[in-house]
Amino acid sequence: MLLMTIAAPTGTPLGTGGKLLGSVGAGAVAIALFVLLIFGIRGKGMITLKSRGAFVVGFLAIAACTTAGQVWTLVPDAGVSLGESIRASLSGAGFGEVGMGGICLIATILALCINITPALGGWAGLILSSFFTAAGGIWMAAPLILTTTLTNLLAKVST
Repeated sequence: MLLMTIAAPTGTPLGTGGKLLGSVGAGAVAIALFVLLIFGIRGKGMITLKSRGAFVVGFLAIAACTTAGQVWTLVPDAGVSLGESIRASLSGAGFGEVGMGGICLIATILALCINITPALGGWAGLILSSFFTAAGGIWMAAPLILTTTLTNLLAKVST
């Protein structure tokens, strides 16, 4: 894994504690993923994200934001608010009861079936991760697994 600790004594060329990346926190991972998303979509460097890659990076960025907490929770909270607004609009427009699970289903179908640009792929990843968390149930499995894994990896890197 990228975020791993190498067993090396203190004072080695790897730095204090022999950590390959030094001290890495969830906030730094969130920033790194957003930087990767922004510049990877632009495609001017060595890494170019296509729509599906941008989707995955966006999805992972929300998991990192949730793990980081503090000001970072504003990003997933904005996605949840958007999902709730869509749900309320559809329910109030005579479409019957539309829950967040239904919003997730519709948004997932759209993300998979529409040919989208890398920028829209990134936005879809950011938004769907928030929608999945708000919907709960089976939809919450992927974000929950990602945030738990990231928390455990960061705990191992920090010790």
